[in-house]
Amino acid sequence: KNVTGVVIACLVIEKSTRRKWFASMSIGNVGIVTGSCSTCAKHAAEKIDRLLQRREYGNSDVASSQSADEKNPDRSLRTYGGAIVFESESHLRYLSISAAPSIVDEVAVLVIGNDLGFDRPERYQNRLEKRAHQLYDSFQKEPSKTAGE
Repeated sequence: KNVTGVVIACLVIEKSTRRKWFASMSIGNVGIVTGSCSTCAKHAAEKIDRLLQRREYGNSDVASSQSADEKNPDRSLRTYGGAIVFESESHLRYLSISAAPSIVDEVAVLVIGNDLGFDRPERYQNRLEKRAHQLYDSFQKEPSKTAGE
């Protein structure tokens, strides 16, 4: 099945004060593949929380795929990639997407973060990254279409 929507989540942490802001939203028709928008929302938040917790306990992970357990026999304990932390001098920005296969979720987060001007994590690797940027760049070159056309 084709993915026709996603849930995107964002957590921003101000380093100097440790203040946190969280937001999430659905885009498109979420749940075609997963069966539930609420499941996607839960997964998007879980990916951020898992990455945040690992980093707070001294782990140097920059992506939730580094701690994913997609093959756990207990379905309720399976975890997925799809979140990346973008670090600047003043903030930590955690972005997460859920709805597509986790490698696609995560590369989409990387492209969005790059588009927003966030610094790419140096230690991050994703085999789809080059192709994702090519696709994104090709969409940017197409003339925009209005609803009336």
